[in-house]
Amino acid sequence: NEGSGDYVMDKTQGANAKVMGASWAVPRGYSLHFANEGLKLTSNALNRTKEEDYTMMFWFKTDRDGRGVLVSNGAGTKEEIGAENIFNIAFEAEKLMYRSNGFAAQVPGDWSDGKWHHYAMTVNRGVNVANIYVDKELRTTFAADNLGGISGGHPMLGAALYDVPDSVTKVATIDTRNWLTGNIDEFCFFAQAPPESLLKTYSMKSPNGDEAGLLTYLAFDRQERLKNNKIET
Repeated sequence: NEGSGDYVMDKTQGANAKVMGASWAVPRGYSLHFANEGLKLTSNALNRTKEEDYTMMFWFKTDRDGRGVLVSNGAGTKEEIGAENIFNIAFEAEKLMYRSNGFAAQVPGDWSDGKWHHYAMTVNRGVNVANIYVDKELRTTFAADNLGGISGGHPMLGAALYDVPDSVTKVATIDTRNWLTGNIDEFCFFAQAPPESLLKTYSMKSPNGDEAGLLTYLAFDRQERLKNNKIET
C-alpha cells in the first residue's frame, strides 16, 4: 500500500516481502506529453482569493533538455497586469522555481532527471504558511502573506503567457517561450490545505475525482478518437 520503497508491508501477520528487480508504476495509466506547446485551461480552473486556502498538486517528468514551465497563469513578475494573482511554476535552467508578483522561491533538488516526481503546494492562510513538497518531502516553506490569490491571466500547463500594458493596444500578451518538453499527469486543485499525511497518500494513490474540496482534476487517463481520426487524451 505504500507505493514506494523496497518492501511490501504485511500489516496483519508481519510477513513483509522485499521487492526484487521491480519498480513502482506511478502515476497510473496515460499522461499528457508536451513538446514546445502548452495546454490552455479554462478561466475558472484556477481561481482563489487572497483570503482562501488551496492546494495544487501534479506529477511531472522532464530532463535537462526539456526543462520549462510546469503550471502557470502568467510569468509571476510585478510588472504584468493582475500581478497580485499571477503565479508561475517553472524550471529556470536546472532550478525549479515558484514565482508570484515578484516573489521567488526555489525548490532545492535535481528534478529534471527524466524520472516522475510528485509536486504539491499548500497555502494555509490561517497559520500564514505556504509549503512546497516534492516526492512526499517538504522542500521549501514561506509566509503565505507573500502571495495574493490565483485568478485571471492565462491558466496553462507546459507554457506561460502574460499580459503587460501597451500604449497602442492597451494590453500586450507575451509568451515566455519557456516551453516544457516532458509529461504532466493528475493535476489537482483543492479548496483547502490538507494535512501532510493526506498529501503523502495522494503521491501514492490517485484521487477518485469526487473528493471533498476538489475544484479541478485532470487525470489524462482516457482517450477518444475524433472525426478526423486523431486521438485526443
